[in-house]
Amino acid sequence: MPKARPRHGYHYQTLIRPSLRRSATIPCPRPPTYPAITIAELIDRYAVLLLDAYGVLVHGGGALPGAVEFIERLNRSGKPYTY
Repeated sequence: MPKARPRHGYHYQTLIRPSLRRSATIPCPRPPTYPAITIAELIDRYAVLLLDAYGVLVHGGGALPGAVEFIERLNRSGKPYTY
């Protein structure tokens, strides 16, 4: 008995790279690693800081832990910032 053809007239595997036809999993690259940096180094490194407020400083429940102290430290340093 012949195999039923897909309604669209071609098999989906003909659309993907041959190397992916043999494997059910696609290898994912490792996420990049970033060197650790202190708040003091961050403040010293840049002339101005641009902060993403939602999810970094605050969320729906209010300020995230350490956010208030970080902004107070920025204010004491005189470093310009925006969010």
